[in-house]
Amino acid sequence: MKAARKYDFPLHSGILPDDWLYYGTFYVGSTPDKVNLLFTSLTDWTVIAAYNCANCDNKQYNYEISETNRRGQGNVYYSEKSWLEVDGFNLTGFSSRDTICSERRGGECVGSPGPEFFTVTSDPQKFLGLFSGVIGLIPASDAPLSPSDISLIAYLRGRGYTENSQVSVLLRQGNATQSSVIFGGYDETRLYPNK
Repeated sequence: MKAARKYDFPLHSGILPDDWLYYGTFYVGSTPDKVNLLFTSLTDWTVIAAYNCANCDNKQYNYEISETNRRGQGNVYYSEKSWLEVDGFNLTGFSSRDTICSERRGGECVGSPGPEFFTVTSDPQKFLGLFSGVIGLIPASDAPLSPSDISLIAYLRGRGYTENSQVSVLLRQGNATQSSVIFGGYDETRLYPNK
């Protein structure tokens, strides 16, 4: 078990002019493949487009050559050619587990085999848009958490990476390098008193 702490992921924006869409840059698999994942409160799932995804605009993750990929070892109700609904959008794909690394501090990595996520092979309604996928910010459930829970938040807590399921978002106008999402707490040193 790792010492519980906070995971601080840098946020970026500006894929679209004047947007309020915030994403993080991650590296998935043993290759590793660079992906831009949108943070969203629409789901508890992490969703990543496969390199062969039909109708996906931004697809880099090659699960077939990743030596750390554990395909189909997650929830039994998600299997090959299954589907996932996110806010009315239907995605086709399958459940996977693989290593996910942050861009910060030399590529801090989570897991082996890593958290569960949904690998998208078809996105007919263009849910992912210009992104490689999404990271859901909803905890999977209020029940006691286990390492097999599907949300990244639940995975981090269940494996002892964080002490709790708290998520905080710090947005710094005009200074994108200081904007971040923190799993497992918040950073008091970056808060300013109201004036």
